[in-house]
Amino acid sequence: MKIIYKSILFLYTILAFGLVSCSEESVMPVKPEFQLSYVRDGQINALAGTPVYIVRKGTAEFVSLYDGKPGAVYGEVGAKGVDFDRADSLGITYNIDGKYKVTLVSSSSAKVGAEVIRKVVSYDVNVIDMRNSIKQFVVTVPELGVVSQYVAGVFSHDSILISIPDAITNFKFKPAYQLDSDSAKVRVNNVLQLTNVTENDFNPSLGSVKYSVTADYGNVKDYVVQVKLVPSSNEKKLIKFEFGVNGKGEKGVIDQTAKTVTIKALTGTTLTGVRLVLQADNFTTIQVGRETSGVLAYSNFSDRTAYNMTNTGSNQVKTIKVIAQNKTEEIYSVNVTN
Repeated sequence: MKIIYKSILFLYTILAFGLVSCSEESVMPVKPEFQLSYVRDGQINALAGTPVYIVRKGTAEFVSLYDGKPGAVYGEVGAKGVDFDRADSLGITYNIDGKYKVTLVSSSSAKVGAEVIRKVVSYDVNVIDMRNSIKQFVVTVPELGVVSQYVAGVFSHDSILISIPDAITNFKFKPAYQLDSDSAKVRVNNVLQLTNVTENDFNPSLGSVKYSVTADYGNVKDYVVQVKLVPSSNEKKLIKFEFGVNGKGEKGVIDQTAKTVTIKALTGTTLTGVRLVLQADNFTTIQVGRETSGVLAYSNFSDRTAYNMTNTGSNQVKTIKVIAQNKTEEIYSVNVTN
């Protein structure tokens, strides 16, 4: 019995030793090496907004990448890296210029997981921001009415064309533009511009307006902005008249020949204060004519206003005016029945 026990113990010892030996022999060498794609391509600096690829070159069982951005700086408390997960490369995009330390952490386990071999290598990545493009350019033209007052510029290479009706008289706009970089600066005649704030005169009789965009790196790109006048629309047809909030969704009958609107109120509709749902041709302005003590006054239509649709009290709705782009008008009388 003792002989059998000793034999089993001897075999177990040999087996255990063999497993440990195999484990140690199969440890993957730890070589933390990588290549930066922009360096590989012969560049000195990385470009903001352009992906930088970290190409894995070394060997290890586990590889993590710290890109040097806030929260991913190796060695800082709470910093987190990204595992390669067998990928040959990982992409990083820096949207803010500056110097970042990219760190590769390579590790392999040994002695059946009882020991971890870890090595670290870091490189400095200098990011410059050369972006200086305008991606979107929009002007607000109040004379076009509430719905269609935003006019987007059409890009063609380095020029921006804004087409507006020839009935427009005020060409002083505060353009809202979007850049491809938050660090770029915009100037007109060397005056610093602020989107949706700085006003310029775009009157076509004065010629074009040049917008100069300077990247944080210092390179400049110019855009020529020009206004083109197109024939104004004569369309001014009222095509929808309905009761909204405080009403029952009643639909008015519009007589385009007689220029009248007839609508029948259902039981439960609050005619002393009901919101209207109005629609007219494109590029029009809708105004509501309200009468108080025989005096009629017009104001721009608002779907947030509760209108008095009765024949008593103040601000009684009597007419709807539709103004075309070319400033011609059409007036519809309103008749409410019960």
